[in-house]
Amino acid sequence: MATARAYLRSSANNDFTLSEVTRKTNELVVCDTYGSGQFMTLFLASLDTLKNTFTWTRAGHDAAIVYRGSESRFIEFKGIGSTALGVKYDARYTENTEQLFPEDIIVIATDGIWEARSPEGVMFGKKLMETIIRDNASLSAEKLIEKLHTSALNFTKLSSLEDDFTCLVIKFRKKS
Repeated sequence: MATARAYLRSSANNDFTLSEVTRKTNELVVCDTYGSGQFMTLFLASLDTLKNTFTWTRAGHDAAIVYRGSESRFIEFKGIGSTALGVKYDARYTENTEQLFPEDIIVIATDGIWEARSPEGVMFGKKLMETIIRDNASLSAEKLIEKLHTSALNFTKLSSLEDDFTCLVIKFRKKS
């Protein structure tokens, strides 16, 4: 993970596109992990606040969940995904771009939250995540992450989740 982060930061400091950064990072990760069965998923994104656009590339990572608050509905920023980092040397990654609208909430998370299980074996799931996001859309991004984490812990009745919980929330607001 630390090595991949260094590769990403090194590539990102140049004038490469997101797909080039992801491709170059993958090539370096493959050199370290090929044949080991180790891999890493990645969701790499850029937010353009002048054009109100969100551009991303996915390497084996789940799509971003987007609550379109102005329409009270959910969509996914899925686009064209590709192979996780470290799986194959010649993987290619596509950039995807979507327009953002006031009240959009973008949630990018690891599967540790929606795959969390209750004591009875029921998965937390993305639908419950969506309900929590919709019901708490007025919270700050930080508080919304806390709410998702606490809800997953309460659901599992554990003091910590069995899988990692990594979550990023971006709230897109009207310009003042």
